[in-house]
Amino acid sequence: MVVADGYDLQESPLRWIPFLAVFLYVYIEISIFIQVAHVLGVLMTLILVMFTSVIGISLVRNQGFKNFLLMQQKNGGR
Repeated sequence: MVVADGYDLQESPLRWIPFLAVFLYVYIEISIFIQVAHVLGVLMTLILVMFTSVIGISLVRNQGFKNFLLMQQKNGGR
């Protein structure tokens, strides 16, 4: 894709920034997970991950239900 000034966006190094950002995020997250596993132990780390997952799921469900009720109120209870 060539823009009006002749700059080719497909050959731009900027197109790699989103990929590198996601890759860097995943790398940092896995590195932190491994460090926590070294400090706490594998079993405790897995328990911690499961615990935070359950909390996250309950928060998402709670917020979704609150938004559903709010939407019903705004629609006049229909």
